[in-house]
Amino acid sequence: MLGAHAQDSIHYLKVRHINIAGNKKTKDFVIHREMTIHENDSFPAKEMDALLLQQRLNIFNIGLFNDVSINIKNWEDDSLDLSIQVHERWVIIPLPIIKFVDRNVVEWWKNYRHDFKRLQYGAQVNWRNLTGRNDALQLGISFGFAQRLDIGYAVPQFNIRKEKVGMSMYFTMLRTKRIAYATTNDALSFMNLGTSWQQQKIEVATQVTYRNAIHNTHYFTIGYGLTVISDSVRNANPNYFLNNDRKQHYFKVGYTIIADHRNLRSYPTAGWYLQASLTNYGLGFMRTRMTTTSFQLSKYFQWKKHQRSSGAAMIK
Repeated sequence: MLGAHAQDSIHYLKVRHINIAGNKKTKDFVIHREMTIHENDSFPAKEMDALLLQQRLNIFNIGLFNDVSINIKNWEDDSLDLSIQVHERWVIIPLPIIKFVDRNVVEWWKNYRHDFKRLQYGAQVNWRNLTGRNDALQLGISFGFAQRLDIGYAVPQFNIRKEKVGMSMYFTMLRTKRIAYATTNDALSFMNLGTSWQQQKIEVATQVTYRNAIHNTHYFTIGYGLTVISDSVRNANPNYFLNNDRKQHYFKVGYTIIADHRNLRSYPTAGWYLQASLTNYGLGFMRTRMTTTSFQLSKYFQWKKHQRSSGAAMIK
């Protein structure tokens, strides 16, 4: 009876309405799905400050807003309204692409006399929140030592009703007239035969995401890749693809889980992050057979005596 009486004595507050303002493009449901409290939910009054702070951090971690504020409105008896004000950030981000074909800058500078023809240069555009659903369009193109085209689109909420399943698609194409066909005396031997393409690659992949909780996301990937080399490369190195083949192709399947419990994803000062993945190439019946695994665990913490200082430890 004592426990029941203590439970009944807890003061609860009920959320009548949640009003969102400032989201000129972002859909309301994108913000609502990041919250752990919704309209007609009740919560202990003593947990109000911590609960509202957590809602603010969850919304901010979407990465679409420069500022998020949550205020209480129309507090009457045991009921209240929540007013959420957001300020959307610039979501079209152009980035330059400058890649070295060599292993590092020193090798490029000394061994190849900083030849700018050995650089791959271009531009990449990341367009976040393309349709207001927190979707993203990625387009990258580069020239120089190699030509590369990357196109990708991702939408985190593929099924509008439950808002747990998302999907993304990626396409990559690369071709080059110069190729490292062998290693001689600990140095890569390159082949340059003028206008003909020495190597061409394509890869397509589709990824389905399942977000069963705010902090946990599962990624399921399936893809196909094909690489073709010229007769000149095969003649120079018959074992480039083994068995004197000119083509190498594969199917791949992969699974990744991410548990992100950081307080701020941009500048975390508390919480932890876990990522684990497994990818298989060839599916056991193709000539190309390879399995890769990865694991990462990070822990973030603040110093109690110096609140402005924080640290992190990671195993990977």
